[in-house]
Amino acid sequence: MRISKLLPRTYRENPSEIAHNGLQWLVRAGYFRALGANAYALLPLGMRSLQKIQVLLMKAFEQISAQAVHLPNALPNELWKETQRLQCFSKPSAGLNDNSARFNIMSPLIEEVVHWLVRREAPSYKQLPLSLYWLSSTWYDESSDDQISSFGHENQIFHLFSFADSMSKLEELNRKSHLLLSEFFQLCGLPIKSASSSTLDLPQAKTLDFYYPNSAFGRTYCYCPTCSYQAAQTIAVFRKDQPEKSELLELEKVATPNASTIQALADFLNIPKRKTAKAVFFMAQIPPQIHETLIFAVLRGDLEISEDKLKAAVGAYTLRPATEEEIIAINAQPGYASPIGIQKSSDMPCIIVVDEIIPYTPNLVAGANEFGYHYLNVNYGRDYQADLIADIALAQHGYPCPHCKGNLQVEYGIPIARSITLGDQLSIPLGVFFQDDQGQKQPLYASHIRLNLYSLLGCLVEQHHDAYGICFPKPVAPYQIYLIVLPDKNTTQAQETAERLYTDFCSRGYEVLFDDRDERPGVKFNDADLLGIPLRLTVSQRALSESGVEWKQRNHSEKKLIPLENIFQALEAYFK
Repeated sequence: MRISKLLPRTYRENPSEIAHNGLQWLVRAGYFRALGANAYALLPLGMRSLQKIQVLLMKAFEQISAQAVHLPNALPNELWKETQRLQCFSKPSAGLNDNSARFNIMSPLIEEVVHWLVRREAPSYKQLPLSLYWLSSTWYDESSDDQISSFGHENQIFHLFSFADSMSKLEELNRKSHLLLSEFFQLCGLPIKSASSSTLDLPQAKTLDFYYPNSAFGRTYCYCPTCSYQAAQTIAVFRKDQPEKSELLELEKVATPNASTIQALADFLNIPKRKTAKAVFFMAQIPPQIHETLIFAVLRGDLEISEDKLKAAVGAYTLRPATEEEIIAINAQPGYASPIGIQKSSDMPCIIVVDEIIPYTPNLVAGANEFGYHYLNVNYGRDYQADLIADIALAQHGYPCPHCKGNLQVEYGIPIARSITLGDQLSIPLGVFFQDDQGQKQPLYASHIRLNLYSLLGCLVEQHHDAYGICFPKPVAPYQIYLIVLPDKNTTQAQETAERLYTDFCSRGYEVLFDDRDERPGVKFNDADLLGIPLRLTVSQRALSESGVEWKQRNHSEKKLIPLENIFQALEAYFK
């Protein structure tokens, strides 16, 4: 490709409105262009790198006999009604009406589509395990925790979906897939970490995030530097110190004016926050119920709530903060609430969930459900009961590791891939079965790996760049060679030699970006560094006077002269 014909132009300054460092370089170098708020176009250079990534992924997963398919982006929404997963979104999913006035949904919930396909084909045990892969242009809202990306709402997602006839065989297939994924990341030179995570629309599924550590933004992950424990912060567990046993004291109501927060209450009574009980209220959508349920969560005052843990505990798809009116409807007083004396009703169903440490923590201070008053010496079991006891506390930096004597650390990470082990939780409700060797129908066990290719490309650049631009690894660079000609006004030798080399390189299968522009040498060299092509070859009269071309690798500072007669031998050795 001649750069004089290439669509993008390069920018000298970083786009100030973009926070992601990798995306800044991609926009400057002409790989991406912003078309509006949360909308990006992938330009020819970006397209070539993305295609290289796709080919690498396809070759990797074909090692487990994965087969390529293409699935539609829009299907009738009746399919998702079977699993009721549309309720997991607080806003309606995008869609369109077809000629039959039937609503077709455009949703990131692809699992139903694959199950639907396999259900129609009804595979036999001889076809299992079965793995399918495909690429989709998928819409993700910025409010979804499913993928965090700086590349707008629409992303290119590489999917790998696997089915097996047992959970043990599915886990073995996942292990092989994860190993292939790790090898792919190593080939790209990405220091990817993995951590247990959770999925908004599949709270009961076993989820694993593959993320790129980032110092500025992304999801937050906990890890222990002493042992191997790693998990998304929202689901990470930590060791909670057991409080000392003491005699249960009598319940006592006291005035606590202007103490509607835990900090104000602790200051007023001159006690540590760990001696108080915190009340947190949410409205939850819990299938198969149509109406929302009030969730009354109680945890120690020094702890924060983890919404992901709470959702998993009650089986909710969505949570939203409850309004004052909804809290008052169960006879609770906002700012002074506790489960003591609340009134459940059919009009306002309520589930009381207490953190696992609450039953072991005596004599807490909790709300009296009266404005300006609290109870001293509130004890679980004696003064109130819960519908559910679970770990609902959010892990924080420095909290004790659950597996060793170390302390948890918290870091940002950009999720690049997510592995979701579904088991049979969608196969059974959707009727996805296979025939075993006895001719009997058995449920299939499924897993789903998805990679956000835009995020992957951005993290690749964030990992591989210097002060001058991108330094693409050879396997994913859009071109292999950046060929520069520096014409001489007194002779056409450099131009003729560059043209001949360009033709010879292309005929031998090398991918060449030929900078044939009538520009100053500094502009060409700067663009070569910015675009990040692995090898720069410069044809100039000065180099030709010594019968050679200048050779410079993007990730090295030194330059050297390669004799023209040795150029193909050098290229073969470099790209082998």
